[in-house]
Amino acid sequence: MKVIPFVYDAYDDLISNIYLLIDSKNQCVVIDPGCAYEGIVNYVKKNNLIPKAILLTHGHFDHMRGIDIFAKEFPVPLFVGFFDLDNLEDPSLNCSENFENGDVIIATPGIGLSEKDTIDLLEEKIFILETPFHTKGSICFYLKDSKILFSGDTLFKRGIGRTDLKGGNPRDVYPTLKKLFALLARAWGWEMSFIIIGALGYIWMGLWVFLYDKPHKSKYVNQVELNYIEQDSDLAEVQNKQEVKEEKTIGFMKCFTFRQTWSFIVGKFMTDGVWWFFLFWAPA
Repeated sequence: MKVIPFVYDAYDDLISNIYLLIDSKNQCVVIDPGCAYEGIVNYVKKNNLIPKAILLTHGHFDHMRGIDIFAKEFPVPLFVGFFDLDNLEDPSLNCSENFENGDVIIATPGIGLSEKDTIDLLEEKIFILETPFHTKGSICFYLKDSKILFSGDTLFKRGIGRTDLKGGNPRDVYPTLKKLFALLARAWGWEMSFIIIGALGYIWMGLWVFLYDKPHKSKYVNQVELNYIEQDSDLAEVQNKQEVKEEKTIGFMKCFTFRQTWSFIVGKFMTDGVWWFFLFWAPA
């Protein structure tokens, strides 16, 4: 399977990444056609591709403005998560009502999908994963054999989608990510999933160290927010001075004379040993 990405850097607009998934017979599906122009249509024609469907990961306007243009040229079915079907025709739900480029209303009828469904239009079957939290009907498209996942705004390179828009629900974040991590374990093996997830933790920690700025230095914090953050700073400063006067320091080796230190060491030895055993010595 071949994936052709279309990435747009439009600073005055919101456009999602668009993907063409193509098999060896030149059959294709377009995923999240978020740009209302004929570039994707022209690419399909130029390369003699055979469109089979439009796939939508979720019903936000920046992922679907090109649907009608593509469907007009190629009358193929539109698949979308069942709980996001209403987003196609409702600017309030698809978040376009307050956007300066106008309301987005899709005329192409959608076919609702749930987790029990599969799409069998290309050489490889496409599985559906329900991944709500960014929208109620967010779904991912998964190709098991090729190990390809189209996650929309569920999962990004350095984070996850937001939950504060209409249809979003922060309570669904944990079960959704748990499902995706389980998918990672099945696709790459549970040992590799441990390594990848652990590595992501270190990457995030490194990014935080290098990218974090104190509130008074950050360009993303305005004066009102800064005043709110620092409203208790005077009281905290007085308390810190009192604590400094009472604080006593001890040497590193002195720590080993306390029972609390050895309790921590024994606990880490017992738990980490099991983890390392399962990761490296247990049979795959």
